[in-house]
Amino acid sequence: MCTEYDIPVDAPFLIDGQIPWSVAVESGQCDLMLISYIGIDFQAKGERVYRLLDCELTFLEEMAFGGETLRYEIHIDSYARNGEQLLFFFHYDCYVGDKKVLIMRNGCAGFFTDEELVDGKGVIHNDKDKAEFADAVKSSFTPLLQHNRGQYDHSDMMKLVNGDVAGCFGPQYDLGGRNPSLKFSSEKFLMIERITKIDPTGGHWGLGLLEGQKDLDPEHWYFPCHFKGDQVMAGSLMSEGCGQMAMFFMLSLGMHTNVNNARFQPLPGESQTVRCRGQVLPQRNTLTYRMEVTAMGMEPYPFMKANIDILLDGKVVVDFKNLCVMITEQDDNSPYPVTLPENVVLKALAAPTSATLPVAANVNAANLDERGIEPFKFPERPLMRVQSDLSSPKSKGVTPIQHFEAPMVAGQNRVPNQAPFTPWHMFEFATGNISNCFGPDFDVYEGRIPPRTPCGDLQVVTQVVEVQGERLDLKKPSSCVAEYYVPEDAWYFTKNSHENWMPYSLIMEIALQPNGFISGYMGTTLKYPEKDLFFRNLDGSGTLLKQIDLRGKTIVNKSVLVSTAIAGGAIIQSFTFDMSVDGELFYTGKAVFGYFSGESLTNQLGIDNGKTTNAWFVDNNTPTDNIDVFDLTNQSLALYKAPADKPHYKLAGGQMNFIDTVSVVEGGGKAGVAYVYGERTIDADDWFFRYHFHQDPVMPGSLGVEAIIELMQTYALKNDLGAQFSNPRFIAPMTKVDWKYRGQITPLNKKMSLDVHITEIITEAGEIRIVGDANLSKDGLRIYEVKNIVLSIVEA
Repeated sequence: MCTEYDIPVDAPFLIDGQIPWSVAVESGQCDLMLISYIGIDFQAKGERVYRLLDCELTFLEEMAFGGETLRYEIHIDSYARNGEQLLFFFHYDCYVGDKKVLIMRNGCAGFFTDEELVDGKGVIHNDKDKAEFADAVKSSFTPLLQHNRGQYDHSDMMKLVNGDVAGCFGPQYDLGGRNPSLKFSSEKFLMIERITKIDPTGGHWGLGLLEGQKDLDPEHWYFPCHFKGDQVMAGSLMSEGCGQMAMFFMLSLGMHTNVNNARFQPLPGESQTVRCRGQVLPQRNTLTYRMEVTAMGMEPYPFMKANIDILLDGKVVVDFKNLCVMITEQDDNSPYPVTLPENVVLKALAAPTSATLPVAANVNAANLDERGIEPFKFPERPLMRVQSDLSSPKSKGVTPIQHFEAPMVAGQNRVPNQAPFTPWHMFEFATGNISNCFGPDFDVYEGRIPPRTPCGDLQVVTQVVEVQGERLDLKKPSSCVAEYYVPEDAWYFTKNSHENWMPYSLIMEIALQPNGFISGYMGTTLKYPEKDLFFRNLDGSGTLLKQIDLRGKTIVNKSVLVSTAIAGGAIIQSFTFDMSVDGELFYTGKAVFGYFSGESLTNQLGIDNGKTTNAWFVDNNTPTDNIDVFDLTNQSLALYKAPADKPHYKLAGGQMNFIDTVSVVEGGGKAGVAYVYGERTIDADDWFFRYHFHQDPVMPGSLGVEAIIELMQTYALKNDLGAQFSNPRFIAPMTKVDWKYRGQITPLNKKMSLDVHITEIITEAGEIRIVGDANLSKDGLRIYEVKNIVLSIVEA
């Protein structure tokens, strides 16, 4: 459906002729119009009301002006039921003329009963939120102007509505009329009536923590017009309050002092996400805005980014992530520049330094995926684009990612079943049409779930440059040579405790994924073309021969399919792998994989033939006082905060955190050294499920090993085992690791538990080694066993 809104030239909300962003957002009412047109009332029958749940907004241009027409092209992408609730997923593009000015993606709304809405728990931080806090880096910003107040009242806010910045903050803020458009919208649209807290260096990022309030009254104008017979405060107006919080803080810091005739604008190309998990009904109450600044700067223009929680009765009913505001100047080329009086003295400006441009400000939003990265920046070695595929059904509660082709590169092979297998082939193997990778032999999988290689953040094969072997001849060895270009800014570097430490789990994935490629190429599953078979690692060992800084390097992996055994519908294959960089071997090993039916995977009995296992301290009746417990979901935990002079001596947290709680028994375990136990509640939203594998979500065994390493890091930090080093860091030592898997963790499982029996702590010159034997269980069933795993601490 396409809708239009003609912006009146005399609308009271205009800021010197320009709309505030609440109007830009609210004008996109087309999702409700379209779902009504389709006939939602035949389902809701007057018993359910519309509420927005999620959306992601990206402004591409400056705000529209009075006299212009906003055109919204709305698409409903899919539907889903959550019990009796009907949800729908949608997106829209907003145009002024032929110019796209705003896009909305990942929209989700639904229809709910009054009882369901009352039961709303508010916004609850998920793993992604926790990771953001854990990864936050403290920085600072020096104000250009100073004020000495910590609170501001309604009269102060009205001065900002009228553009009287000096009247609000003090005479030092008087710029002589240079910036009359730097003000809030009309009194009617004033959504912040007082500022109750200002901490300029507060928050996880150290850039500012503010709180503001809006008084609610059931007689206020915005209740009776939204909606008829179902009054509720519009989220767009709450977004206006968010913008006013950011504008207030920018003005209070004097970020407007070096510009002439400027306006507040959204930062183009930056996606802000909105989650609504509560409603604001007509009432006498106070709405609280809590804003935490995440980034700010002055070049090439003043800008600020912030996260904002909106609270009612102590519950976060709405949160805005990555609200982005900038201050830009008007000139003769602006659509509707404000003419300043002749007596205004303009500020002489220095040329901006483009090198300090916020990363996303000069990036087309269409190039960014939902992680906020530009995956196709380097077409010859692209990353996979990550965009949720809301039109496809969820698999075990997991929303799959969309398939995107690798970008075209001149001369790059795109012929199916022919080496070199370029990124185009690898993307098709991971999330697309497997026949595009391996040829028409695999057409049998059309409409089914074929064998896959991992995708997204876990896809670590760039291309396969050589293949040896004849398809379906599984009696002879076959092989492939795979390459993986290691990005210098890969997530597993930037989110780790040391910027050049590749997690052991990623080394395992780089080693093992070509095994899956050569197995797929050889047509292993075509022996049973009518069956849906799933590829799982059973056993393996890897030996690290050399520690190399892999950033920016190309890893070459020679993977050999040594043997194949077929019995009873299952297929077992043995592999070897040898990984090198610049011709130097650094990791070598072997692995056993199997193909199994879905039924056989469901009925796996684990390592102990179905026996349920307990933590060592449960079986040994260890007193509670002898067990130290750490809550790793608490991102303020000291384990995540490295000392200033030891910046790498910490847990990575965030995306590298796989454990909720850790329990340590000193002197416990089978060797009497120490026993370390961890648990994690499994959630279908856990980041790794959507990447491993597409439409067949399962936690990678390698990440189970990484969780075990995290247990050992926790133990090391608890006991300050790196005390002898001036700047300690963790590394994977040059040892052999053996693993055995006899089960899988899927989104349908409830709890993952794991433990390490510390068997030895070795102190050598320049290195501390923690050695242990480890296990991992799902819902009490032991499914992983890892022998002689070692973590080292060395001087950074």
